[in-house]
Amino acid sequence: KFKGFLSMPPGFHILEARAPNRKTGQTQSIPFYFFQEKPMILLRFSKEGWEELTEVDPNFKSHTQAFDKGELSSYMLPYSSSLYTSWAFETRYITPERLQSHSEPNTLWATELLFSPVDLQQKERLKSIPPELRTQNCLDRTEQIAWLLTQEFSEKNQNDALVALLGDLQLAWLSFQAETEISTFCFWRNWVFLLCQSEDLSKNRPDFYGEFLSCLEHWLVQLPSSFFYDFETKESFLSKSLANLLENIQNNPIYLPRFTAIDRLLRSHFNLEWQPILT
Repeated sequence: KFKGFLSMPPGFHILEARAPNRKTGQTQSIPFYFFQEKPMILLRFSKEGWEELTEVDPNFKSHTQAFDKGELSSYMLPYSSSLYTSWAFETRYITPERLQSHSEPNTLWATELLFSPVDLQQKERLKSIPPELRTQNCLDRTEQIAWLLTQEFSEKNQNDALVALLGDLQLAWLSFQAETEISTFCFWRNWVFLLCQSEDLSKNRPDFYGEFLSCLEHWLVQLPSSFFYDFETKESFLSKSLANLLENIQNNPIYLPRFTAIDRLLRSHFNLEWQPILT
């Protein structure tokens, strides 16, 4: 049973607190996003919220010793050791800087994350591109991705910006699960759409693209089979871009394990068919 304490390993975490809504009188869940950089902290929940215990607290020594011994009690941790392994994988690109960039300044505990819209139409950018190159820019979104990285990220080189993007995608994915905000989902969906449409990135940035595919497979596994289905168009709103992704990577041996896994997921779990290009 939960005894009011949580021991938190290092990394990004989401804690939920339930409190009555003053307007409706109903109980609501409030997520708290934070990044833990110490080896381990002990938290106690009270009516004021979550607070960190110090070493002078009588509960601190016994709980930290249990943590060090690997005695991961269910009432002390928000997840078991096996689930923590999965969580660490799912949050490995989220840094304090990424969390801070989407929350209010100078806050240790964020209760709301903000994500800026991703312009898929790129009307303003296309005005500066010669007409003969506009079609190619729409078919392969690499140039649009490079432009967006310079607009949305402060990192000075593209490699660092791409790593930061992976962190933002993981953060948006988890934030959407916690709050189901449509703006957060649109941020995740639109960036996935752009990355699936970038043949140049798949060829020239295999280190980044391999990590993106690893994240994508992890996300797809968690989705219900009807998630991508649009009842108005009778098709998946990401089916074409995912098919395009598989076409781009199907002949690259580096991506073979991810290609096989994602191809199987689309066919068996989501019932999406695509025809590979024979070469």
